[in-house]
Order: sequence, then C-alpha cells, then structure tokens
Amino acid sequence: MENDGHRTVLRCTDDTVTLYARSGRVVTPYWMDLAVAGMELRPGTVLDAEAVIWRDNRLDFGAAQSRAASSVTRARALAAGHPASYVCRDVIQHPDPGVLGFIEEEEVAGDSHPHWISHVQAHSYA
Repeated sequence: MENDGHRTVLRCTDDTVTLYARSGRVVTPYWMDLAVAGMELRPGTVLDAEAVIWRDNRLDFGAAQSRAASSVTRARALAAGHPASYVCRDVIQHPDPGVLGFIEEEEVAGDSHPHWISHVQAHSYA
C-alpha cells in the first residue's frame, strides 16, 4: 500500500527526535510538528513511515511534497495551516523487544500494509 506522503525515518533518542529522508538527509526542520509529537515516543525508537498531510478528508500528496521542498520558514507556516500525520510502515528499533516481534510476525504472515499503530496527528508548530 502506497501513501501519498514523504517517506521518512524517525529516530528518538534521550535528547532529541530526528527525521531523515530516504537519502539520509536530515529533514527534521521541515517536519518539526512530527518531531515534537515524536518526543512522546520512548528513547531508542526508530520508525520507518510516511509524513502525510490531510486536506479535505483525503491525503494530499502535493501538500506533503510542497512542505518537503520548501524553505524551513515556509515549512513552519505550512505546518501551522495543515499539520502532518505520521503513518508507520515498520518499527525498525524499539526498546521493548515485544514490539519488534509483533511486527516481524505480521511481516512473515505476508502483511504488507502499513502499521497504523503509531499514526500520530501532530500538533501545529509555528
């Protein structure tokens, strides 16, 4: 299942949350609303997910791409009007090994759908 968003990896440490693009580039400043929401995750959590924007009750690919390609100042303004959501596709690392086992069992069973268990509606960041 493909989502209309920007593929990211979120890494939560004791001190910070960092989001990375597929290229490895740090994209946290463009998705600061997600980073702030991600601070509620346990340190040691690493998620593979898509940052998506909901507009008019549907995912808006253009809005997600505009945010990703904008300046940091513009990204913050866009976030104020349309906060991002985070659709978790996989738990790469988690401090609770039971979470990883749950995901691995689903993948072995052929579940190729994203895992909405970590879907977070971020708060507006301005």
